[in-house]
Order: sequence, then structure tokens, then C-alpha cells
Amino acid sequence: MVAAAGVVGCGEEKKNDAAASPSAVGVTIPDLSGQKGNSAKQTIESVGLRIKWDGGDKTVLAPENWTVVSTDPAAPNATDEDAPEAPEPAVSERLDATPSGLTFGGASVACTQAGKAQFPYGVKAHWIIGMLDDRVVGDSRVVKATTTIKNAYGTKRKDQVVECHVSGSDAAPRVDSITVS
Repeated sequence: MVAAAGVVGCGEEKKNDAAASPSAVGVTIPDLSGQKGNSAKQTIESVGLRIKWDGGDKTVLAPENWTVVSTDPAAPNATDEDAPEAPEPAVSERLDATPSGLTFGGASVACTQAGKAQFPYGVKAHWIIGMLDDRVVGDSRVVKATTTIKNAYGTKRKDQVVECHVSGSDAAPRVDSITVS
């Protein structure tokens, strides 16, 4: 994942490029030390940032199985009042939560769970490489990505598209509609 803030695991640190530093865009990094990976991801996304995992010499495939040992840049990281303001990022709409507090992370998880209910033999939404849409519409969120579905015989159907309209908050998301085509 592309990151504005990095989270490190296994006790090793990795420095981010200064241009991508959240302090350059006026954001205070929350302290994530001791949190499970999935909780840390929600916290970072709630302040409008993306996360980059660093497992040292190991690949982080399932962040929920990891515990954060440090955050880079270190938290708390108050912004420099004399620093010039950075321009608004072009993808800021994707980073914002709905007025009720629904982020992309919360909406994509709810959409994936609804897809699993609809396709019990297997569904895999490609939220990173196959993301097609993520926008806030009023107090709900529309997320859309390519997906792979599997039937009872194990046959996979690739490059399907899943679109979900999700409302509510990260704590209690509601999938108002799900379409797979």
C-alpha cells in the first residue's frame, strides 16, 4: 500500500521520503504502538492517511496477525506552525470519511463481507490494484473494484466488478446495495 505514514513491525524502522511525510501536510500522527495491525490501519485511515507496513525481512500479508512496535514518523508529531501549507491532495475525496464516520476501509470491509454472504464458495475483491471507484455521496460511500468469484465446483470467474453502496459508520456499516457484474 502507498503510505503517507509508515508502521513498522519486528522492531525495525524504515524512514519515509520527506515529501510523503504527514507533517508536511499538517497531520498529527497518532501513537499506534501496541495496536494490532487492523486496528492501526483503521486509526490511520480515520485521520485521512494511508499505511505502509514494514515487517523487516518478512512480508506483511495479514496485518491483523501483527502488533505495531513503532510508528514512523514517531508519534506524537505536532506540525510546525511556520511550515508552509501543502496543497490539497488530488485524491482527498478518497481519504475523507462520511459525516457519520465511514471510511474507505470500513466500506470495503463491509462490502467484502456482503460479497461473502452472496457468494459463499469464495469472493475476493481487489481493493488495491483493482479499485475502480471510491467516493462519498451524501452520508454514504460508493466503493467499486474488480473481483474474483468462485462457484461450488471451485471454478473461478475473474475480472467481475463489485459495487457497493454503504452507509453508517466504521463501527456499524450498512451495505445498502451490492451488485456484482
